[in-house]
Amino acid sequence: MTASVHSHQFDLQLFTRPRCDWLAILDARLRIIAAISFAFTSVALHTITAVSLAFCIALMAAWGYGLQLRYLAWRLFTLDSVLFALVITLPFTTAGKTLWEGAGFHASFDGLHRAGLIVFKANAIMTALLSFLGTLAPFIFGQALARLGVPSRLVQLLLFTTGQIYLLEREYQRLRQAMLVRGFQLRTNRHTWHSLGWLLAMLLIRGVQRAQRLLAAMRCRGFHGQFYLLNITHWQLHDSWWLVLWLGLMAVLMVLDRLLL
Repeated sequence: MTASVHSHQFDLQLFTRPRCDWLAILDARLRIIAAISFAFTSVALHTITAVSLAFCIALMAAWGYGLQLRYLAWRLFTLDSVLFALVITLPFTTAGKTLWEGAGFHASFDGLHRAGLIVFKANAIMTALLSFLGTLAPFIFGQALARLGVPSRLVQLLLFTTGQIYLLEREYQRLRQAMLVRGFQLRTNRHTWHSLGWLLAMLLIRGVQRAQRLLAAMRCRGFHGQFYLLNITHWQLHDSWWLVLWLGLMAVLMVLDRLLL
């Protein structure tokens, strides 16, 4: 039952089918290891060229896993909007070779270089995480984490949280549609704030009630805190080969970065 709920949740967020068949058959644990190793490697890079190559690798992974360009662009735009203040201020707060000077301010080339590195790294890591992990069904992701040695309680918390978020989102949409049918419109008046307060209160109350029913159903089925793993995927020989190739690629990026310094 839990698997069906999470798989339905994933179907609603499915982007497209993977464009490369061999990517679809890779073990979920390999994808988690690849995402983590890519993030650590990207953070350790110091040159724009190496970071740009890492970003290109992440884009290739996004294309291979069928990540929609519109979805990826919107996520990256959200990330870059947060980093915009850093890009603007860092050249003016970092000492180094002067790039521009005027009105009592001076921007340094070193500051601009650091800002570019941060933006490229953040975009590359975000793209890789969305590609490798964002296209995984939540219950498969939880199973893979458990098999990698993540504590069982954390995995259970992740699975229950994703399930409850999906159910709360459905409940919110149902209540919102009921309000729209009754002619509700957002305005800056007392009635709007009163209605939104009732909406949040109903979401909270129904969320608590649903959690209590879920707990009672689990107790009726004999749940005693143990997390049972399902044999959904198995580590195969090709997973080992792809892991070696991926780690080798990350090593090549690190070596190239050191040569370009």
